[in-house]
Amino acid sequence: MSNGGIAADLVLSGSTVATHVLQGLRVRDRVPAVIVTHEAALMQRGAPGSSAAAA
Repeated sequence: MSNGGIAADLVLSGSTVATHVLQGLRVRDRVPAVIVTHEAALMQRGAPGSSAAAA
């Protein structure tokens, strides 16, 4: 997904995505951002091996 596509989904500008969202995730581009958010979603759902699964 492009920065423009992400921006449209989040109702933000493309430059806001490129600057603030990626910086907030502490990543340089979209590929690591996808990995970070995917891993966070798995932890929230209690995926095997996550601390949420043990609770």
